[in-house]
Amino acid sequence: MNLFQPLMNEKEVQTNDEEINENQLVNLIKLVCSNQRWLNKRKKVNTISSLLKKYSYTSMFSRLSSLLIKTLKILALQSFALLTSSASSSTSSSSSSISNELLIIGAGQMRTGTTSLKFALQLLFNQPCYHMYDVIYKYQESHIKKWIKIFNMHQKCVNIEKANWNDIFNECKFAVDYPTCVFYKDLMNIYPNAKVILTIRDTDSWISSCRATTASDMVMTKHITFTENIIYRLRGLRSLPILHDRMYTKAFGSNYDQMTDDELKNAFIKWNQEVINYVPKDRLLIFDPNDGWKPLCEFLNIPIPENVPFPHLNKRIDLRNRLLKYRFLAQFLNFSFIISFLWFIHYMITS
Repeated sequence: MNLFQPLMNEKEVQTNDEEINENQLVNLIKLVCSNQRWLNKRKKVNTISSLLKKYSYTSMFSRLSSLLIKTLKILALQSFALLTSSASSSTSSSSSSISNELLIIGAGQMRTGTTSLKFALQLLFNQPCYHMYDVIYKYQESHIKKWIKIFNMHQKCVNIEKANWNDIFNECKFAVDYPTCVFYKDLMNIYPNAKVILTIRDTDSWISSCRATTASDMVMTKHITFTENIIYRLRGLRSLPILHDRMYTKAFGSNYDQMTDDELKNAFIKWNQEVINYVPKDRLLIFDPNDGWKPLCEFLNIPIPENVPFPHLNKRIDLRNRLLKYRFLAQFLNFSFIISFLWFIHYMITS
């Protein structure tokens, strides 16, 4: 029995061969629009415009109305999702045929294409996929506290009930990236029908990407400055540094912030091998996102999407720029506090 077939059945099926080019284009536009955080509004418009220019139709004027209506519907849905953060949940919650069970557990480390996998699964099934992205941008402090509670229970060897996990994943059928990946063993026992996907990457490329982003001294640190704490609070992520510490400690050990590149690379290799040794072969896919749809769809026993590119998202430079923006803001606040303090001292002395 293919557990993923009910999810596929929920998707809208297109059977009109005359509209195949149009539907391909709409799928591409939908993929662009679903990339909510990595493309700003101007980039979305430019990308969609370029897609529209690439595709020509033999009877464009007679079909333009239908195409525009479909496109506008997609844009409207995505705009609504940005405002309510509930577009995915509304889709999945309407399904009564699928139980509240995780079907895919991502065991791959950060910077191995987990964001691309997230959007690929969402594109395949039109179902939400839980990711660190959702913790930071969607659920924020409410889920950060839930994860910290999970880590505390695990550290105290307290049995973590299925209800605790369901409370986090809620309507999601898939969960990848941190914090999920460090609990893949526990989740395999809680959800015995779930398959495991280990996203992989060349070790040298991985360490280079990590050191520029998620394993840089901006993130992989135990020493948070006063102004950085202020920024976390303003962003609704007050406890995020605590969660980072728990995640990295469980994955790499308590000295994660002092690890050299070679030590971190060895930890990455050890992590991947441990997953391979632990997960039964019939439940495991070792997946390089550069391989595209074929291995993923074959593993899930579903058709390969036609003429829809595999998403490659959250590029190093994009994430790096976001992190640098927050570092600049923290440094600016530090400078402002120093100037204000010096001015206050000067005022007190001269007054």
